[in-house]
Amino acid sequence: MRINKIVSSALLLITLAARSQTITPQVINSAGGEKTVGTTGMIVIDNVGEPFTQTIGSGSLFITQGFIQPIVVSAGGFSYSAIFQSPKCLENNDDGFISVSLSGTVKNYSVQYYWTPSSVCPTNDCAKIDTLKPGNYSVKVVVSYSNNFGIARVDSIKSQNFVIETPKDPCTIKIYSGVTPNNDGVNDVWVIENIADYPKNRITIYNRWGLEVAEIKGYNNLDKVWPNKATLDFLSASTYFYVIELEEGGKPIKGWLELIKNQ
Repeated sequence: MRINKIVSSALLLITLAARSQTITPQVINSAGGEKTVGTTGMIVIDNVGEPFTQTIGSGSLFITQGFIQPIVVSAGGFSYSAIFQSPKCLENNDDGFISVSLSGTVKNYSVQYYWTPSSVCPTNDCAKIDTLKPGNYSVKVVVSYSNNFGIARVDSIKSQNFVIETPKDPCTIKIYSGVTPNNDGVNDVWVIENIADYPKNRITIYNRWGLEVAEIKGYNNLDKVWPNKATLDFLSASTYFYVIELEEGGKPIKGWLELIKNQ
């Protein structure tokens, strides 16, 4: 009897040694579901929402508990992250946005985004919503896919709430008074800092005799600028005067700027 116990213990040690391999942590699910583990093709179903670890050796699969799992949805392993931004300043309080990024282990799937209020995306296909005013918003993400058996699945990610806050500070712009269009990359065009915070702006520029030489709607320091290549040759080095209207009906800002160029 003692000999049999020794032989049995030896066989057990040999079997465990043969099966010993590096343990790879693998999250199955945080809420119960199913998932293919490793390269064995085995489907693991859990109901208690526990994380798992797999060790494969000699065709055997062992599953143990004890790893912290991230926020996931279902057997598909879907999760999402979101970034959002409140409006920057008081006069332009409708430029908040929320952007959702979805990730998962399933390659082929379709997704719908159910926003509240629904008016921000009535088509339910918006991963990003913008031009948001201060208020409370939420989204529920619904994913449709097929599992490894070809069975259709529909999973949803719990709605997340976002608070777009009311800005506290007024919008400010900084107007530079010199333009040197010599292609050195510095002040080649007239720069107005933070003008992009006022997308409905209108700028009118006059020469010293009061004649209008330019009118730009939506000045942005990029492609809507002064002077541009098409008009630069017709402008002389001189002092010019501007009127900036940041918003429709707002109080205009008036001033002067100097255009310095080689004659």
